[in-house]
Amino acid sequence: MAEKRNIPLVNVQKWMQQMLLDPYAKSHQLPMQPLPSESEEPYLETVIKSSKRLSAKQHLAIYQMSYVARLRNCLAKQFSALEYALGENLFRGFADEYLQQYPSTSYNLIYLGENFATFLEVTRSGKNEAIKED
Repeated sequence: MAEKRNIPLVNVQKWMQQMLLDPYAKSHQLPMQPLPSESEEPYLETVIKSSKRLSAKQHLAIYQMSYVARLRNCLAKQFSALEYALGENLFRGFADEYLQQYPSTSYNLIYLGENFATFLEVTRSGKNEAIKED
């Protein structure tokens, strides 16, 4: 078990926010792989306790995945017609990419999708082609 250290609360809050909003910032990994390297394990153990069933890293990964799932669900509710038109899997892909580029920065999720239309326009395939798809 890692040694006990007193970490200022503000540092823990900033770290947790980073891990939830953009867990793959350094490593460009998927949220299912929240830590870029094993070197962060000792630090993680000082912040999150392991249990008999799960390691600290596994506890954090569950929270991250559920957080991302809630954000996806929020986008799906805000853009329900688009989700219906694209289908759940394709919409989820766009939502995941959007959340990587525009992570939530407000406690109020009403603003979560404010850049979604711009994101879709910028990332649209074939946008520079002479003949546009309907």
